[in-house]
Amino acid sequence: MSWFKRLFGFLDPKKKLEKKLSKLHQQSFNAQRKGDLSLAGKYQLEAEKVMDEIIALELESEKSEAARE
Repeated sequence: MSWFKRLFGFLDPKKKLEKKLSKLHQQSFNAQRKGDLSLAGKYQLEAEKVMDEIIALELESEKSEAARE
């Protein structure tokens, strides 16, 4: 079933967040390269929030796996 979801572009929440994180890092890099440090900082703050969400999802999945055992 996972191949079906990938075929039509459905990603799990963690993959979506990782993709968003990568995009934010790239935008931050480009803004810093252009000399707009305030915009780069804004993107970095957003990236940190997304990273916190990813960590929270990982902790939830670990808790659910521990509960199954």
